[in-house]
Amino acid sequence: MKKQLTTYPLRLPASLKAAVAEISKADGTSINQFVATAVAEKVSALRTAEFFAGRADRADPEAARRLLRRAGGQPPDPEDWLEGRETRPAGGRPKDATEDGDGLGAHGDGSGARGGRNRPR
Repeated sequence: MKKQLTTYPLRLPASLKAAVAEISKADGTSINQFVATAVAEKVSALRTAEFFAGRADRADPEAARRLLRRAGGQPPDPEDWLEGRETRPAGGRPKDATEDGDGLGAHGDGSGARGGRNRPR
């Protein structure tokens, strides 16, 4: 299937166009591709915000609290513990690598970065 494209004359301040030209050249893309990507990102961000606003309107905070207060199931298997969370304190919850008492976190820089699923490896 062929993509349908339209043309839209765009007026930009000279300084903004120069910045876009510089960034797109460094990125190895055309100004047109840069602008199209920037517009797509903005549309996506706005639609995402609308989506979550709609979800928030339908939220039932009391139902969420009931779910969080319910009796738990079984603790995770030992193989499921995340790296840096092998030790368990008295409550059974794994000790996080950021809980070493110095207030600087696992990276020692105060960044608040934590280990786990979202950390690049």
